Formats: sequence, structure tokens, C-alpha cells
Amino acid sequence: MFARSCGVVRRTAASSLMLRLNSTKANVHPPVRDSSGGSKLWLKYKKYLEAYPLTTKCLTSAGIAGTGDVLCQVAFESKPFDVRRFATFTALGGVFIAPTLHVWYGFLNRVVAGTAATAVATRLVLDQFVFAPSFLASFFGVLLVVSPNPGMIVYATDFAGRPCVIKERVVKTYRLRQLDKKLSHRRLVQEARCNFKCRKAGVDTPCIFLIDEAKGRLYMERIQGMSAKQYLYDSYDATTQQYATDALAVCYQIGVAIARMHDADIVHGDLTTSNLMKKDSLSTIVAEILRAYKAKSRRSDATFHKLYQVRSRGRKRTMVG
Repeated sequence: MFARSCGVVRRTAASSLMLRLNSTKANVHPPVRDSSGGSKLWLKYKKYLEAYPLTTKCLTSAGIAGTGDVLCQVAFESKPFDVRRFATFTALGGVFIAPTLHVWYGFLNRVVAGTAATAVATRLVLDQFVFAPSFLASFFGVLLVVSPNPGMIVYATDFAGRPCVIKERVVKTYRLRQLDKKLSHRRLVQEARCNFKCRKAGVDTPCIFLIDEAKGRLYMERIQGMSAKQYLYDSYDATTQQYATDALAVCYQIGVAIARMHDADIVHGDLTTSNLMKKDSLSTIVAEILRAYKAKSRRSDATFHKLYQVRSRGRKRTMVG
């Protein structure tokens, strides 16, 4: 009896000693820290992806498409920001790309299951050579449908050594061939006649070099400058919320041109600042001269201050003649 009790005591002591050793070993290691912020976000994203796969993929695809369009516009300095294009790509990413890929990869994993080399190769071939071409074709087709259909294509070239623009009317496949040809020819001739009437009324329009009725092309002068929309955007000061004086003068000239055009019984039909051009005139040359003078002269500040005083009195506004 005494031996049994001693054995129980020894086993109990050994057990307590092992527990103490285990607790000591556990305390030697540093405590496990919580996941970082990025890991928490990733775990939360995976949780939502498992619970709501299609919704999460749609939102992710829309975000990626919208971000990609923003980066492209920033890289190519597209000003002002094209909100319509951004909304189009974002919507296509969420409504078209994500659901299509979700259905396709679900179907592909069910049809060709497994992790063997043959299964992986089969999925790769089906994905890259069967699905990808048809998906890209359908994507660009949808993009053409939702995007505004251009009435014509514009080429930049030279005509007899002079800068030229070729405006070619696009064939409308949804119309009868004879009707489309008749309407395109009529509108081509109308545009040329309206251009001539505008020049006769004193409106500064591009000079027409050639009319190709057979191909539906109009060869006209290429204006060296920028659109009025871009010019007004660059002339706006966000701090003062005002336009530059030159921009107001350009707006006045636009009003004069519109008045002359309407007095000649001509209606434009799409009179926006995107369809108005500002030529690189003498003021641009003078501005470049003044910029070079300011960069090289040691007394440019005093000279420009005096020029400002003279201009404020109403003299030498144009510095011409």
C-alpha cells in the first residue's frame, strides 16, 4: 500500500515537473503577434471572396479597370479628364469582364479537373487558344457598341507640301448600300458648301484642297494649334477661379464667328469648344520671344515690370508694327 502511494506521488511529481517544463519552454518563445494591416486586409478579402465570389470579383475587376484608365490618362496627359471613358471602362470591368471570367473558369475547372500535368496543359491550351481570342473579340465588340460611333475617320498627312487633314466618311453597314452612298455624298457636298459660305461670310475656316466624291473624302487645311476646349482649360487659374485675359479675347472672337455664321443662315449642328481651333498666331511667337528674353536677361524683372505698366495704360498691346 505504501509502495503504491509512493508510486502515485512520484508520477504526480513527474507530471507537475513536465507541466512546468512545458510552460517554461512556452515562455521562452516570443508571443505571436497579430497580423499586419496588409495581411488583415488580404484575409478579409479572401473571406469575402469565399462568401460572395461573384460580387467580390466584379468590384475588383471594376476597380482594376478604372485604375488602369486613370493611369493611362495621366501618363498620356489627357486633359481635361475624360469621365465618360473612365465610367465606360469601369462599368465594363464590373459588368462584362468579371462575370465572363467567373463563369468560364468555373466551367473549365469542372470539365478539366485535377492537378496532373496533362490536365494543367489542357486547361492552358483551352484558356489561351480557345477562350482568349473569342473573349477579346467580344470585349472590343461591346466596347464599340457602348462607345460613340464616329461618323468619319480623320487622317493627318501632307497635300502638295502643305499640312493636310483627310476626312473620310465611314460606311454605315446597317443601312442599305445605295442609301448610305447617297447620304454620304450629300453630306460631303453640304460640308464643302457650308465651309465655302463661312469663308465668304468672314469666318476663319480651313481651306479645302480637294473633294474626292468617289471615296467620300475631304482634303482640307490642317490647323496648327489646339482646340478651344484645351486652350480654355489651360487658361483657367484654379486659385483665382478666373480665366486669363487672352482666353476672354478668344471667347469674344468665337462669339463674332458664330454671329457671322448665323447671319449667313448656317447652323453648325455640333457647336462645341472641341470643334473650335485656336491657331498658333503671332501672340504665341511673341510669348516665346519674351520667355527667352526672361531666361537670358539679367534685368528682365525691371523690363517686364515696365512693360506691364505700359500695357496697363493701353499702349503697345500687341507689339506688332
